[in-house]
Amino acid sequence: MPQTGEYLLLGLAAVGTLLGLFLLSLGVRFRNLRRDLKALEDISREE
Repeated sequence: MPQTGEYLLLGLAAVGTLLGLFLLSLGVRFRNLRRDLKALEDISREE
């Protein structure tokens, strides 16, 4: 039976990296959403 432990670790590292990037992207999008919402509220108050 071939040894595939290194491939398992490589796959887990790839999945972990992608998950980290996804979570980082969600954080940036949420921050931008709050900033845009505040800008829209400021615009609506000026009118």
